[in-house]
Amino acid sequence: MTALKEFIELRAGLREAPIGNGGMDTCIALTETLDAALVELAGDLSEEPVSVLATGGYGRGEQCIYSDVDVTILHGGADLDALARRVLYPLWDAGLKVGHAFRTVGESNAAGKERLDNLTSQLSARLIVGSQDLFAEYVEGMTRTLSGTPLVPELASLEAERRRIDPYQVMAADLKKGRGALRTFQGFWWDRRRSGMLGLEVEAPLDEEREAFDTLLAIRNGLHAVAGRALDRYAFDARGPVAEWMSSDVTSISGRLCEALALGDRLAEQRWPGVLAPAEEQTSGRRFFAKLRPKPEPIVTGTLETAVTLIDRPDQARMAIHTDPATGPGWPESERNAFVSLIGSGQSGRMAFVKLQEAGWVQREFPEWQPVIALPQLAPFHEHPADAHLWRTADEMGVLLEDSDPFKAELIAGLGADDELILAAFLHDIGKGRGGDHSVLGAEAAEQFLTRVGFGPIVTRTVAESIRHHLLLIRTATRKDIAAPEVIDDVADKVGDVRLLQMLYLLTIADNKATGQHMWSDWKETLLTQLYMRTAERLTGASAGSRAPAGEIAGLSVGQFSEEVVEAHLEKLPEDYVEIMSSSDIAWHLDNVEKLSEDHTSLSIDQSGHRVLAMGRDRRGFLLAVCRAFAAHGVGIRDARIYTRSDGIAIDTFDVLDDRNGEAVTPQVWPKVAHTLEEIEASGLDVTTTVRQRAQAYETKATSAVAVTIRHDLSVKHLAVEVRSPDRIGLLADLIAALYSEGLDLKLARIDTRGSEAIDVLYLDRASVPKTAGELDALCRRLEDSITSVDS
Repeated sequence: MTALKEFIELRAGLREAPIGNGGMDTCIALTETLDAALVELAGDLSEEPVSVLATGGYGRGEQCIYSDVDVTILHGGADLDALARRVLYPLWDAGLKVGHAFRTVGESNAAGKERLDNLTSQLSARLIVGSQDLFAEYVEGMTRTLSGTPLVPELASLEAERRRIDPYQVMAADLKKGRGALRTFQGFWWDRRRSGMLGLEVEAPLDEEREAFDTLLAIRNGLHAVAGRALDRYAFDARGPVAEWMSSDVTSISGRLCEALALGDRLAEQRWPGVLAPAEEQTSGRRFFAKLRPKPEPIVTGTLETAVTLIDRPDQARMAIHTDPATGPGWPESERNAFVSLIGSGQSGRMAFVKLQEAGWVQREFPEWQPVIALPQLAPFHEHPADAHLWRTADEMGVLLEDSDPFKAELIAGLGADDELILAAFLHDIGKGRGGDHSVLGAEAAEQFLTRVGFGPIVTRTVAESIRHHLLLIRTATRKDIAAPEVIDDVADKVGDVRLLQMLYLLTIADNKATGQHMWSDWKETLLTQLYMRTAERLTGASAGSRAPAGEIAGLSVGQFSEEVVEAHLEKLPEDYVEIMSSSDIAWHLDNVEKLSEDHTSLSIDQSGHRVLAMGRDRRGFLLAVCRAFAAHGVGIRDARIYTRSDGIAIDTFDVLDDRNGEAVTPQVWPKVAHTLEEIEASGLDVTTTVRQRAQAYETKATSAVAVTIRHDLSVKHLAVEVRSPDRIGLLADLIAALYSEGLDLKLARIDTRGSEAIDVLYLDRASVPKTAGELDALCRRLEDSITSVDS
């Protein structure tokens, strides 16, 4: 067997199981087998001025399963065509992706001076076979280049760019080029390698650095193994198979990954000071403290930036001592105030907090934080580990505190609780990692912490109760019929007072914005705001705000309709229409109602490209036709609001995106959608094959089963059917088709996509639904089977 064939077979075998733990052991086996292949291919080079070098990850001995084979053929006038046929052609013929270069020593030196990636590739270079003298000349030239080229500023700049792309650690991390990932650790290697070549002192990597790097390599190899290609992003769908390949479980592997990335972050900050740009450029949060009441002396003498410096010298950091016999237990007021400032100050606060964590302060003074450190969040809609999510939520709350929206600004000014809002944002998920209901456990942990350090009973109660109920408003707004009085009564009874309701409203916005890019939308904000206003009215007995008057709606309309026309339009629609639709939405609908011709379906797209209005005479199959036309052209449905006027006009508003990239649907797509919709309605055009082909091209492996449940707690007026399913192209169309096949009438839909999972609540006309529990259960099973059969 040739050595190259051994390498190919080794790669194939590694798809089934790793060598060792899958990290360096696997990489070394791949590297050594590949070396043998190249030595065999190159043959005898003793008479030729040629050196075959391994570069990049291959040169460092980090060859991963489907990494490129990076080689440089260093020559002094050899026959390059013959070398290529001998060394490179067999690699290409074997299906390997080869990164190659033919260079003289002079050309290599010039390339290293021109670009940093060339220089770092050369730093990683290792002689496989060929002239030792030529390689020595190459190293000598590289050393001269390095003597005048400090790497740290460049490495810090690259890491800062990674942080610009990902201001917070992410669960779906790019194992190769992401923040704190392999490129970060390789930067440490390059820096040490440069120092060694220049004869400078080289500090050996710590054991924890080696372990973290090994973890990142192992997970990257796992991704390659399960994908059968070079896959570097720790995507949700790959986590289970990767854990199985590593003979572990998703929670353990994800936890190790989060810890490794966090260590990469901390080491980069310690070794490359330039990583941290000024705070105002590094965080989405704001320095909102000018709005807070004047505060006494901060944590340590000086500013937060001074605190970071002084924390390196614990003897000068007063924050290490919080129990003073003269004042009793608890923190001084100055340090409580400074703690709020720290957690609300974005990047500089996080930097100080990490220093405190390393110094042991967090473990001693704030042990409630320990369970969330680098804690993975495995739900597909969570973008960040728990601690990164909490920091981002505090930043999002800081943004809200400066929001120019009159409604929010007035609410915040009247609330006068900036400190409590920042604390609630930072602590709202602190109950995670403890086992059990994190809202309840988090409220208890926050109360324990705030009481111990001396925050007053009002602050403590407000923050604890905000944490206890922080999921109440969003779950109610997106899943229940908020026009139903009993729904509002239930929320009001649980919240109890308007001040807590205001806290919850703002915390809900900050939390959802900090969870993931698809967790917040204008639709959700509209629902949340309407729920807030109706609940506030119920709690106070006085209107906290109502729908816009007809005159305001008329003024927003392009057609400038009279108030009478607006009122007539509203009278033809269910009560919750004005609870869910904004004034601008209603005006948009009115403009299109007036343009609607008999038996014609119209599509109207707003300027953002994310919202579309489908309007026409309601008839069986209308909604299904619209959804199928969307799916056939890659229009993914994120949210849907479905209404029919009493005169039979269907008004269906959709929040949409391009199903390939999550961006706005381009204008060129909509004429095609309209044409397909027309053909479906006119001749029954079957687009099933087209939709299935799109789904197969883009969908990933399903990670959860379809579950259909009757939810009696969500509505009194309608029967609520909750459908949990892996999200995919055409899902809503298939749901509607399944309902139609059962003879059921859809009245309202709540579409909520969380990462790769869809949680849809379909409200049905009770008169058309079976009555007994057994019949309802059988209906759910049939719907499950119908949707699952489409998936298979």
